[in-house]
Parts: sequence; structure tokens; C-alpha cells
Amino acid sequence: MTTDETGSGAAAIALVSAPPACFVSGTRIRTTRGEIAVEALAVGDLVVTAAGDARPIVRLGSQTIRKPGREHLPVRIKARAFPGDVPRRDLRLSPDHTVCVRALDEVLVPISQLINGATVDLADANEVTYWHVELEGHDVLLAEGLGCESSTVAAERHARPLVERGAVVAVIRQRLHSRAESMGWRREKGMDPHLIVDGRRIEPTVDGDLAAFVFPADAREAILASRTWVPADDGASRDRRTLGLSVRGLAVLDGLRVDRQIPLDEVPGFHQGEAADGRPWRWTNGQLPLPSRLWADCRGHVILRLSFAPDAGRSWTAPPRRSREPRRNTLDAGPSGARPGAGPAPG
Repeated sequence: MTTDETGSGAAAIALVSAPPACFVSGTRIRTTRGEIAVEALAVGDLVVTAAGDARPIVRLGSQTIRKPGREHLPVRIKARAFPGDVPRRDLRLSPDHTVCVRALDEVLVPISQLINGATVDLADANEVTYWHVELEGHDVLLAEGLGCESSTVAAERHARPLVERGAVVAVIRQRLHSRAESMGWRREKGMDPHLIVDGRRIEPTVDGDLAAFVFPADAREAILASRTWVPADDGASRDRRTLGLSVRGLAVLDGLRVDRQIPLDEVPGFHQGEAADGRPWRWTNGQLPLPSRLWADCRGHVILRLSFAPDAGRSWTAPPRRSREPRRNTLDAGPSGARPGAGPAPG
């Protein structure tokens, strides 16, 4: 990963380990010339802050990360995720970037602390370019209409109080959850278990906590698939694993001679936290490859019997493409609705 910084006419290349607070290419920043894509900004351009002030950019920098790990993936904020119908378009930020939200007073909250798996979530990327925009002092810019911090050095005083956890963040998360529901997002316990056998989807016969799949014994590849969820998205857990099915047992039979229980520890690909804790269940990550040796001695057809916890997961279902307008609630996105030359939106 490299950084290309420009400030006061100087340029430098430096190796960095993680991006500062940054905007992803394509993000439109409000300036005195209108909404400008961050990569088209220049040192000296006047950005419009949340308070309506025009302040010059003193430094710009870009960082390109190829094949980013989870810790470097951008966080995507869906359009209208915050009250005031902001951001105006989907907005992607670096995980540590803070957004300005009004609970009682305006505070800055790292966007990674507001991930809910629906309207605020990690975005997949094979490559991402982050841009940071630095002013003479820390301030709140308007990115796609949403209040977001400008870049800052670690010791610099923040433009708003920084809140990273605790009751205030919990309240904001709950209100974003309610707003997501008002936009048509639905939290469902059904995890849609199914098999993908040699590229073909196989539906199960389900009876409570048991599911049975039937597929040809000459199948070369089978994947136990499902919807996924992240426990931390609910705010009540710090577990940031991507979880699929909570599997209690697996068995293979062919209706004739084979009827065999499969020890879960013999199947690679499960999360290992439960194994380390001696739990009798294992979580998948939504895609569990099943080695063909499990049914190598079956004839004709294979019956895969799955014992699982059907209500253990909670996945979001996106709304129809044309969803009704979200209801108003008491969470205010703070300065996100500010107009050039105007102060923060009223609470």
C-alpha cells in the first residue's frame, strides 16, 4: 500500500500500515464550486464545512490498497441511512472515519461502530483507493450531504466530541436500526440453508431443526450454504465473525448400507471458537465446502442429514427496489443537512 500526498506544492511517497480517516474515490465533497469528487479536488479549493464556513484544503493524499483485509475494507453507508435523507448517494468511508451525529449534542462516531449489516455495512473490494482531505484544523465536511470529519493528526483536537462506545453509541445504533426497518429492511431468523452441488442449488426437506438434502453420489463438490450475519451488528456482542448456520450434527446415508455420523471436527472450514470452548456445535461462515470423501462409499444417491439451530441466526432482508419513504425519528444526522452558508441543521 502506498501513499501519495500533496501539500504546499510538495509531493512524497511513503509506506503506511493503515489509512487515516479517508473517503473512497468517487465521494462527492461540498465545495464553494459545488459537489466535487474527492479525487478531483486540489490544494487551495474551498470546502464548505457543516457550519457553512469556506475553508481551504491544505493537503490531499491518496492510498491504494490491493486485496484489502477485513480491517481495511471500506464501510458502505446506504443512501438515506440517516435522518435528513443523507447521504444523498451510497457513501464509502475508511473504517475509522468518523461521522457527525446528533444524539443530544453533536458527536463524532467512528463509522465502524455503527455497522448494522443493513444500511451500514462492510463493502467487498479487490482494490480500494482512499483519499484524505486535510484543512488547517480539524473540521466537519459534507460528503454526499453527510457530516464527516476532515483528516487530522492524532494529537489535534477534534471538531466535535469523539464517542467510540458506551450508551450514546448504543442509542445511535438502535435508532439507525429502527430507521433501517422504516426503510423496508427486515430482520429474519430464517437462514435459508441449501446445498450447492457441482454448481447447482439443492433445496432441503426441513422439519424443525433437521434438514435433509438428496444429491447424486457421483457429485464432485458440495457446499453447505446459507445467509450470513455478524453478532456485533446487533450491538450486544463484540463478535465480528461472519456466521452462517449453527450446525449440531451431520450424517451421510444412502438408504441402503451407509448410515454414518460425521464428527464435526473432521470437517475443515468451521469457525474454531466453539471447538476451543468445547461446545457441541460449530458455526459455518455461510459457505462450508464438504469433502467428497464423506460420501465416497455411497451408491446411487446421497442423503445428507443436517441438525442445526434454525433460530440461531438473524439476517437482514433488503427492501424492494421501490421502498416507501422512511419515517422520521429523533436521531438527527447533525450537520448533514446544512446548506452552504448555513449553520448545522436544527435538532
